[in-house]
Amino acid sequence: MVLMSCSEQWKVNRMIRDGFLRFCDDPEIACIRAEKELEHLRNEISRIREENRWIPMSESWPEENQRCLIYPIDDEAEVAYLKNGRFHFWDGYYANPDEVQYWRPLPGLPKNNEACEP
Repeated sequence: MVLMSCSEQWKVNRMIRDGFLRFCDDPEIACIRAEKELEHLRNEISRIREENRWIPMSESWPEENQRCLIYPIDDEAEVAYLKNGRFHFWDGYYANPDEVQYWRPLPGLPKNNEACEP
């Protein structure tokens, strides 16, 4: 069996209490299922964090003509795209890359009939 911290064990116990046992009368099997579910949730959290993190300019730059958020520009995030070594804004202004510390891709557009939940 996998060793867990007190908080993880509490989560497992709560998951068992709140529903995993309804699928199985054996608490040991229910605990194994809960551990697998916790591992799946941890992996999903890691994936989402990686997809949504701010990328340091020292690590990588966006692709040419890729629209992205850049920070800081006057202490705010702005939408821009990289072209010919400069970040260009919608209004025709631009910023040099040395003015930008972080960037991140824009989120994807919603799919057809996809509910936009908060």
